[in-house]
Amino acid sequence: MSDTKPILCARCKVQVKVAPDPKPEDAVTCPSCGESDTFENVKRSLAQQAKEFVQRKLQKTMSDAFRGSSGIKYTPGVIEQHTHLFIVDLD
Repeated sequence: MSDTKPILCARCKVQVKVAPDPKPEDAVTCPSCGESDTFENVKRSLAQQAKEFVQRKLQKTMSDAFRGSSGIKYTPGVIEQHTHLFIVDLD
């Protein structure tokens, strides 16, 4: 069973309108502010957002695991932060 989450406008936090079975060139539009992009670009942005989310979770897990360890020192790397027009609440 999959857990689906709505796509939200990053500015308004309002669920956006997406055509059923969208094509890559179909528009994704916020009904509140009118922010819009193609479905293909939104998918790419959401994939990047998910990647950043997983990287942050992994860094936290590694930091927690090695906290207080005298034998192993963990230094987290830099996670590149991007600006997204549309988001999915992953927490």
